[in-house]
Amino acid sequence: MRRFVPFFVLISLVFIHGCQRRASEEAGKVVVSIACYYSPTNVLCQILDKSLDNFMRKNPEIVVKKIWLSRDYTNKILTMIAGGTPPDIFRTSPDMVITYILKGTLMPLDEFIEKSRVLKMEDFFPAVLYKYRFDGKNIGKGPLYGFGTDWSPDQTLFLVLLQKV
Repeated sequence: MRRFVPFFVLISLVFIHGCQRRASEEAGKVVVSIACYYSPTNVLCQILDKSLDNFMRKNPEIVVKKIWLSRDYTNKILTMIAGGTPPDIFRTSPDMVITYILKGTLMPLDEFIEKSRVLKMEDFFPAVLYKYRFDGKNIGKGPLYGFGTDWSPDQTLFLVLLQKV
């Protein structure tokens, strides 16, 4: 039987392993930015906000810079990428994954997953990860570039950006 990997475990893996490559130091703390569509009246957004606050309380050496966007989300993310100031992690639909990969902005996660003591690929249904794999020609094959945070028709995910210097 497959186990559910809680959101905070996935985010912890990404924060601790995926963002060490470019995280800036601020008073001895690692600073990681995360962008997400946000509505203060949406319960899922409220849960995400509280989860990130809880993560920072439990991991005081990490500061999460929240970038809440309420309108034109995809255009704002693309503008941030074009301007050289993308977030380290962001949420998007799986149909946009190839766009971000072809722009050279996403980092494959396979190496980080292999090193993780918590996150294991067998914890996920292969169908949920299908659209997050791309080998340069075929969707569903090659490195993994993201994870679904839920399994629904829109299968949204968080991604780690390769380019942010």
